[in-house]
Amino acid sequence: MSTLANDNALVLQTLEKLERRAQRSRPVVAAAILLAVLSLIAATLLLVRSVRQAEKLEIAQEQLERALQERNTIAARLAEYNKVLSSESASPAAVEAARESSRALSQALPEADGGSFAMPSEVAVRRVQLLTVGAPTGWDLDVFWCDGAGAAENYATARAASIALAGPAAATRPIAPGVRLGRVQLRPIQPQQTAGWRAAMKGRNLLVVTDPGTAEAEAAQAIVGKILTSAAVIDQSELGASQSASRWYLSIGACAAG
Repeated sequence: MSTLANDNALVLQTLEKLERRAQRSRPVVAAAILLAVLSLIAATLLLVRSVRQAEKLEIAQEQLERALQERNTIAARLAEYNKVLSSESASPAAVEAARESSRALSQALPEADGGSFAMPSEVAVRRVQLLTVGAPTGWDLDVFWCDGAGAAENYATARAASIALAGPAAATRPIAPGVRLGRVQLRPIQPQQTAGWRAAMKGRNLLVVTDPGTAEAEAAQAIVGKILTSAAVIDQSELGASQSASRWYLSIGACAAG
């Protein structure tokens, strides 16, 4: 009988020990379960966040692709209009129509694109390069450079000037009261005009040429005062050209003697 009692006592002691161990382990198990739940929640939140970011990125990518497609379409059409504008055989009516179409297209460019422009070639290319169409009501600018003697220096000077002008033109903001910049082009001077430009330089590296057109002097002075500070303003007559008034147009030239 005593043996049975002893066995029962031993069983009871063992059960009490197991119960105490279970009680001690409950907080640890609970903490482990809580940690696992929190980890699962964090992983779920990260997954949701990643999905949302991926969706936003996909939307942004689609918007970028549409904007680039639209920009390429506009650029292609501008290139066609630019061929007309730079053609010597185009009729005045065709040139005016191309110019008006260019201005209309400039208004279709994305607003967020303001201030950006096409960077001209780093090396001299003997063709017209359109940097920007600028403000629809701005002054159109042709930046010329002389080929032949000193061509590399002339091109570098004209290129730098065209870049300096293209930024404010593309931003469409006024550089002075009532003065905005429109289309900016970089182009070589026609061979038959080179002598007149070289003679007019008189040691200067950059000229802004005005004619009797309305408000040309004011626009030229604004350009020299705000952007092309090393340039000089001259009258069209100094190039040996006939005095004819242009409308919202200025020519700028770099034509060192070499």
